Amino acid sequence: MSTRTPTSPDASTRTHLGSGALARRGIAAAVLGLLLTAVTRLVAVALDSSLADVQQFAWGPVVGVTLVAALGATLVYAVFDRFTDRPDRWFLVAAAAVFLVMLAPLTLGAESLDLTTNAQVGLVGLHLAAAVGIAAGILGSDRVARDRTVSR
Repeated sequence: MSTRTPTSPDASTRTHLGSGALARRGIAAAVLGLLLTAVTRLVAVALDSSLADVQQFAWGPVVGVTLVAALGATLVYAVFDRFTDRPDRWFLVAAAAVFLVMLAPLTLGAESLDLTTNAQVGLVGLHLAAAVGIAAGILGSDRVARDRTVSR
């Protein structure tokens, strides 16, 4: 009786995302990130109307920061896709690290921001919504094998 030991796929045959598939993932990340942050912002302001006057809850910063984050996440995923065998795993590690770093000013330096507790909680919610939406867009969309091209 013989046993078979699973082996990892040959690194030379691993496929990488094409530029079109990567662009679709980036667009999905931006759309999902914007959708979730917009809903989170609307709920936060509905629960505490004073948040509408807080600069960080204005639509400009919410939209701008989310779009920049989605673009950055797309570029980071492209690097991981190109240089690692497991880009999804490394992207999740990087996304979790960035999320934690982005929370540091809200927790460690909360006094210097001069924000109410409700504003701090709302900003954590906005960060979480953006992180989840962007990660879902990058990792969850366009995962059909036909959109992947063989690396050369």
